[in-house]
Amino acid sequence: MIKGTEKAKYFRRTVIDAYNKYNISEKGHYVSDGDGKVSGWGVHHTRYLKNGVYADIAFQRLESKGDMKTVDNGMFANEKASHSINGTRISFEVGKEIPWKNDWHIEPQLKYTMFKMHGDSYKDSLDDVYPDLNPLPKLDFTLHELRAGIKATHKNVYAKADVYLNNYDNSYIKKVMERYRPAKMKKERGIDVVGEIELGLEKEIKKDVTINSAVTYRTGKNENNMKVKLGVSAKF
Repeated sequence: MIKGTEKAKYFRRTVIDAYNKYNISEKGHYVSDGDGKVSGWGVHHTRYLKNGVYADIAFQRLESKGDMKTVDNGMFANEKASHSINGTRISFEVGKEIPWKNDWHIEPQLKYTMFKMHGDSYKDSLDDVYPDLNPLPKLDFTLHELRAGIKATHKNVYAKADVYLNNYDNSYIKKVMERYRPAKMKKERGIDVVGEIELGLEKEIKKDVTINSAVTYRTGKNENNMKVKLGVSAKF
């Protein structure tokens, strides 16, 4: 379950151009509440080299459904939007396990991830009010992530911090912004996410079966959210 806020602008052009009565912030956007549910499955292979160095490659399939509701948009206080996404994630990670003291281990990590996503366009409730608007594009985009981080583990408990090193290549979001932003407000979105902190638990519940649970907080220029996840992995 993902809960958080995003600075959404996809109602902007409709209201400003039609009425010029929209209550907006200094930067021209309002805040919306949103939540989403993500599920998936995948396989990965880890290769351990000398001196604690390892390489991991993973393949995952993801399913996501989400809803958003405006908070302080003035005229349309109850407007909603929803979306459904499915896609593929491929990642490659390298790191090094460094034994420390008192059962602590430190792992510097570098990870590249590619997301190839498909799904429905945003179902925007303003489309019912203004049916002459051009329909939103179908969701079809690719994201590239490059992150560097460090993980500290003590027995079954770990803490992890990551910094994102690249911009998101989110062409779908840019298309949505083009639809609803006035020309004077059309700017590049920039880096969406700049940092992430995760606290979690990894425990082997039976031979070759491990359960993982974690709480993650992600922050950046256009996104702040908290994610709670639960997973099970098995060796074969």
